[in-house]
Amino acid sequence: MAETDSSVLVMATANNISQLPPEFIRAGRFDATFFVDLPTKQERVEIIKIMNRKWKSEIPIPFADRLSGYTGAEIEQLAKDSLFDGLEEAFNALVPLSRTMREEVQSLREWAKTRARIANTPEEEPEEQRKIRPNRVTDALEENPNT
Repeated sequence: MAETDSSVLVMATANNISQLPPEFIRAGRFDATFFVDLPTKQERVEIIKIMNRKWKSEIPIPFADRLSGYTGAEIEQLAKDSLFDGLEEAFNALVPLSRTMREEVQSLREWAKTRARIANTPEEEPEEQRKIRPNRVTDALEENPNT
């Protein structure tokens, strides 16, 4: 593979990276793999704000407490459905993947612990562990700026 000075950035997403063929994720294909867990309460609040603006919905910010385990896409669907059905009815009709696929979600979390950079941490983790895994290259440069 030839080196290049191109400013092209390639990003890819997968709901279940463990199901991709090994040749897609072998060493050298991507510089980094990130695991994005279900949104935390703070992230859900931001998603609600964005979806309220985008869809002109009126999901109250405190509703974020009731959306633990919901993906951003599910919160967006709730925003859209609430315009037609009302918030409570839309909420009761939407079953998050974290309930129907609990074991798969946990399995992906375990997979990511050793194979990916963690982009956010699950809400069940203690507050002191809820952080982005440090970037080894950036941290090394900060510790040894002359290298």
